[in-house]
Amino acid sequence: MTGGLWRPIDQAAWYPAFAYGVPSLEAGRWWTVLTGMFITADPLAYLVAIAGAAVFGGWVEVRFGTLRASAIFLTGHLIGILGALGAAVALAQLDWPWAQSLVTTLDVGPSCGILACVATATAFMRSPYRLRWRLLLLSWVSIALLYVGKIDDLEHFITTVVFVIVARLLLGEHRSTPRPTMRDWRLFAVSGLLVIGAVQLLVTLVPLDGPLGSTTLTQGSILDVGVDTVAILVIANWLRRGHRWAWWAAMVLTVGNLLVTLALIALASLAQVPLVASTIWISASVLWVGQAVVLVLSRHAFRVAANQTRRRLPGAIGPGARRARARAAQLLREHGGGPLAASALRPENRVFVTADGGYAVAYQQHAGVALALGEPIGDPGGAVAAVSAFATAAEQEGLTPAVFATRDARIVPEGWRVSPLGRDLVLDLSGADASEPAGPDDATGATGADSTTSILLAARELPWELRSQIRALSSVWVSDRHVPELGLTVGSSIDAPDGDDREPSAAVRVSVVTDAAGAVLAAVSWLPIPGTGGAVHGWALDAVRRALPDDDVDTAAGASASAGAGAGTASEEHTSRAVERALTDACRRFASEGAAMVSFAASGLAQDGTEPDGVAVRTMAGIAHRVDPLFGFAEIADVAERLGATAVPLFLACREDADQPRVAYAAAAGFLTGIRLRDLPGLSGSLLVR
Repeated sequence: MTGGLWRPIDQAAWYPAFAYGVPSLEAGRWWTVLTGMFITADPLAYLVAIAGAAVFGGWVEVRFGTLRASAIFLTGHLIGILGALGAAVALAQLDWPWAQSLVTTLDVGPSCGILACVATATAFMRSPYRLRWRLLLLSWVSIALLYVGKIDDLEHFITTVVFVIVARLLLGEHRSTPRPTMRDWRLFAVSGLLVIGAVQLLVTLVPLDGPLGSTTLTQGSILDVGVDTVAILVIANWLRRGHRWAWWAAMVLTVGNLLVTLALIALASLAQVPLVASTIWISASVLWVGQAVVLVLSRHAFRVAANQTRRRLPGAIGPGARRARARAAQLLREHGGGPLAASALRPENRVFVTADGGYAVAYQQHAGVALALGEPIGDPGGAVAAVSAFATAAEQEGLTPAVFATRDARIVPEGWRVSPLGRDLVLDLSGADASEPAGPDDATGATGADSTTSILLAARELPWELRSQIRALSSVWVSDRHVPELGLTVGSSIDAPDGDDREPSAAVRVSVVTDAAGAVLAAVSWLPIPGTGGAVHGWALDAVRRALPDDDVDTAAGASASAGAGAGTASEEHTSRAVERALTDACRRFASEGAAMVSFAASGLAQDGTEPDGVAVRTMAGIAHRVDPLFGFAEIADVAERLGATAVPLFLACREDADQPRVAYAAAAGFLTGIRLRDLPGLSGSLLVR
């Protein structure tokens, strides 16, 4: 009817009767405040309005209901329109050409109501996205008002500011926006620089006429924009990573631009000439003032040294590392720990000790990620503070903190992204009947009905012929069956049991099942779970080695010859029975010795059957899929459940979704030695090709 779907309507004769603005109100057309909401000035604006109303209006409607969502939309429209018209009338009293133009302009469209819905929708976002989206909205409407400055930009600015402030009240609860994290401050600082650079380049190509005048370039302003752009591109990435020198460079750039503007104003004042040729600097100076405020407030977030080799936590290398490991060992003796604490002092792990020395966090550092393993070592009552201290120290060094395979999701800082990683299976031995057969004697072993023999020995006491066969099996599985060697929470204690008595590997025990000819059918290594007072609280399954299926006899024979011993081969059923016997006999033995628990799957690789949540968890599921032929996670789970084990959920936590790819690569690099970045999609997508 109006033709607005295929041509602009702002020149139509009937347009003033429907459009709102100061001229309409002065003419007594008060209804235009409502009628102008249903039309737009050009066809493209219709598409934007329909999409915005459907997405953000629908979001608010789902949360609040149709009636309240409609009230928000209408209230936002009225606040924006009436507020802008009132401001225009007040500013028109000044001798300001921009303000004078506002009172002669008409406008149409529902954009204020849509922005009210957008601002309200941010209240439903979880931290840290809530704060980021609000700042993005405020930045957008502020820059549009500063550089374009039409009546609709003023309307948008007023609506957004009002509804960002009152959005938390509309929820009917006191949900405050949390304080920005160190990562947020870095993001704000680098985003501010990039926005300023982009805006200056935009007005270079398309000069605008805003409240502070025209942005038409002069020779001096072209040079200024060029220098700013090059400087921003040089320091942006270093600023994002928290480097101190980049903060100083950004501060020099910011202060330099403000000083240039002040110098121009002073010269123009002394020479009594207009500032028309330099208004691009004046407009940009408003943004530089905001950037200066952000840099000053965020100065604590930029402490990373310029030397990349120094990007490490305190106590990572050198004498500090030895002291940290000694303190962690002392805390383990005093307080004990969970199943992953058994491997906390492996040589490949690093240890972070809190400032008061009361807690230690075992972690590995890969690809700029500090990946904490399990729970902090120390009194469980202070685990939350210990993880927060670890995360803060990592961020100060420009590292991404994350927690892997923790049993308690409550220990991570508030607002972190917590994903179910898998499950551990824990067998409570405290009620086990010690009168049941305790399994084989450590020295002699016991022979089963199927002519297999099972023994449980300290790893350093394994006979050479058994040790060489276990290593041969590992070699064949890795080289010929292409099963990767694992690290991180799955150690190599079963392959290198020669550590001296002072090393953590000295306490490792190995269950070995052999056939009548003495060939190894299955071997399972166990790590002691430390208890208080230095006692052994329980045992955690560390690694599994099994004989190859019969169809790989030739491969195994070749590998055994090179190893100097005969590695076992057997049918899959025979091997499965051997693994089951190694597990059950070891549990009986541990129960007879007074152990309180056995952990079968603390590594974080055993899946619980649910759909992986996030790229990091999908990557771990992909790794588990690749090593399952050797480890047999489902088989171990079946045995554990028959013994009466209960499932304990494990979690992976990082600051936000944006950290997930980096954390996925770091965890994969910890598990798989020599992994490359291009291998990551294959791991995270391996579940799709099962």
